[in-house]
Amino acid sequence: YGLVLSSWSRSIISGKGKYAFDVLEQLEKQSLVNGNVLPNVHCYNAVINTCAFSHGDAPKQREAFDIAVLTMEKLQNLKQENPISSTYGTFLKACGKLSIPAVLSQSHIEKVFKQCREDGLVNDFVLTQLRYSSSPTTYKQILGGMISSEGINKRLTMKDIPKDWQRNIVDKITDDERGDWWGSSDE
Repeated sequence: YGLVLSSWSRSIISGKGKYAFDVLEQLEKQSLVNGNVLPNVHCYNAVINTCAFSHGDAPKQREAFDIAVLTMEKLQNLKQENPISSTYGTFLKACGKLSIPAVLSQSHIEKVFKQCREDGLVNDFVLTQLRYSSSPTTYKQILGGMISSEGINKRLTMKDIPKDWQRNIVDKITDDERGDWWGSSDE
């Protein structure tokens, strides 16, 4: 299922978000009868990613956005899986890449970034996608005092945000012979 979902994101077919979502629903149904077949967070991410790279006219773009929102909501409501940083970043990417009304995308951007922040999963990918998908007003509103009107174009990194926003990031590699972070050195 994972390979099929991944292949849909590379497809050039219009409406591919719907096809990927259908595969995800088949996987969910199969998991009810076969405990060895379980959807994981990466399956949901693949559908959202497929939506982010959808193309077509305005109705197709709106359909892809609606599917990305539905997929995100489904994942957030699961007991056995939770969104990860890449889920939030990919959803923000979908909001920025799809041609949908700003009033619709910006409210979802605010909601999803708030949840990501509360989950302690804000990383550089999420910050980058937030910057590119948000309107300047939404960006300033979400980040509050971290940016000034002169610094709206400044790229924020994990060093610039509160530790609480990144407390559950697990892709940090620590405590090995190379130092606290790979590539960093205290020397």
